[in-house]
Amino acid sequence: MLTRRIPSIRSVVLLICTLLPLGVAHADWLVLQRVTDADGSTRPAYSWVGSSRFRYDDGRIAVIADLEAGRVHLLDHAHKTRTTRHLATSAAPPLRAFTPEGGGRFQDWAFNRYVLVKDRNLIEVGTSTDVDATLTRHYRAMLSAIGAGADNRILELPGFPLWTTLRDRDTGELLGRRETVSIVKRTAYPATYRIPGEYRTIDPE
Repeated sequence: MLTRRIPSIRSVVLLICTLLPLGVAHADWLVLQRVTDADGSTRPAYSWVGSSRFRYDDGRIAVIADLEAGRVHLLDHAHKTRTTRHLATSAAPPLRAFTPEGGGRFQDWAFNRYVLVKDRNLIEVGTSTDVDATLTRHYRAMLSAIGAGADNRILELPGFPLWTTLRDRDTGELLGRRETVSIVKRTAYPATYRIPGEYRTIDPE
């Protein structure tokens, strides 16, 4: 009669502990967001953030960046077009000593509120140092390389930008807002950073 040897609990635990870092090492951050337009309408958006790759998508446009390839792609979902250009350096700008206008709690994070003036606009930003420091570092570096955002000074603020609100300086009218809903760390889907084949390339470099 054959007997089957059952592995000990200790050996199973050791095997799991050995395999776990393999999954975590390849995990990126998924930042779920909400965009509010000037007319008050809202739509979901998300950002995938890795050490050398990035994707932002709000259903209208998508930005996909790859530091290793040195390219950033802007996708127009409505017209199914793609514009590609070179990435700038990925080094995030140094932090500056801005004085916060106040603070509080947003979702599960403590935040500091900053107000920036640009032309005729007021930019309100809530940043938090409660967010994972590695995510914040990668996020700042990727956005700096892409050259995205309402104002580069946002990337010089300490912490992760939880929300950004753009208003008319004179009237206080809302021009746009993007806010964080949740942050999770997980393995990206195979197609997350892939460029759809049906998108037509314009202005290629």
